[in-house]
Amino acid sequence: MHPDTCAALRLLVLALETHPEDLAILQIYGDMGEHLADLIADYIDEDDEASDTE
Repeated sequence: MHPDTCAALRLLVLALETHPEDLAILQIYGDMGEHLADLIADYIDEDDEASDTE
């Protein structure tokens, strides 16, 4: 995944941690918290591991 996309996802997570009430607004799109957790586990953690080995 492109580093810009990873950065944007990280910022989204930080924003939602700061403003958890916004998760209710996003709920119409599904369980955003669960989707983000899956996305982070699948992509961002892998990117961190790849950059650690470089």
